[in-house]
Amino acid sequence: MAIGHIQPPNRVICFLKYVPDPFGLWYSDGVRFRRVFNGGVSSVVAGMADLPRSYLLMDEHFGTVLPEVPHSNVMRQFSPEERLNEILQEGPKDTLEEVVVLVAEAVHDYLRIDPKHLGVTGSIVWRGHNPSFSDVNINVYGFNNGWCVHDMFESLTNHPEFSLCRMSDWSQSINRLKNRISALGDSAIIRLFERRLALCHKRLRIAITPVLFPQEAPIRYGSESYETVTHDVVSAKMTITDASYGIFIPSILTCEPTPVSTVSNIEITRVMIYDGAFRGLFRSGDKVEVVGTLQRVTFPEDENRHEYQLMLGTQAGAGREFIRLL
Repeated sequence: MAIGHIQPPNRVICFLKYVPDPFGLWYSDGVRFRRVFNGGVSSVVAGMADLPRSYLLMDEHFGTVLPEVPHSNVMRQFSPEERLNEILQEGPKDTLEEVVVLVAEAVHDYLRIDPKHLGVTGSIVWRGHNPSFSDVNINVYGFNNGWCVHDMFESLTNHPEFSLCRMSDWSQSINRLKNRISALGDSAIIRLFERRLALCHKRLRIAITPVLFPQEAPIRYGSESYETVTHDVVSAKMTITDASYGIFIPSILTCEPTPVSTVSNIEITRVMIYDGAFRGLFRSGDKVEVVGTLQRVTFPEDENRHEYQLMLGTQAGAGREFIRLL
């Protein structure tokens, strides 16, 4: 599965999500699959052990080893947009696909977003879903469409079959985050989940993820490079000045120059988040504490320029990186 909008021109930065397994719960085209990704960076790193070594490359942009698949090695690509259009044109084949149709209709009717700017992801896109336990995951494409969904999300509950997910609906996700990042604390986690947006159809949770069009990506691959300053995570308390790209992957939050706690003479101006648990939760004007990996950002096209950022979602910082509201 591809990760984020900063992508090299001839490879795909991705992570391993499913592998064939005769006892797997997911089933498609006569083959059973087991899910190896269960959320969080540690799960991504564990999946890297099952990949061919030729797919693990030192990435010049991110300054670390990442799983990257050459385009020439991709045998089949699943398109969320095409899969959704197929369901809409041919009609749903099961109860889960029926919900997909309802979501597409609600987004069109209440937000006036054309279904051609939507896609269905997760196991539904490769027809491996099981209505007894699978979720519904929808992409909405484009900067403006993404913010339309985010800002007007509650209007989707005008549809008689949808409601906003309540705190009780997040219990498993909350427990996973507690176990994954113990330093975050219970009250901080609750405050974050109070801001999380998802629809519920009966007990089924429906996530809608904004995705930028390629031409809208704020950072072009290779236009920057990141060098880790210290492998010990550092903290900084700041006010977010621009969260325009905070709902996308990676989530990018701009702040006024802010000193970090343990490194002198360095001020950060940006937070970059690859950990999906913290995507889309922060707004311009929020006062936050960020604990992450300190990176020096250089610009190949301007050798005299450099900045500093905190990155959340690094391999070395797994389980220690987080952001919380103050």
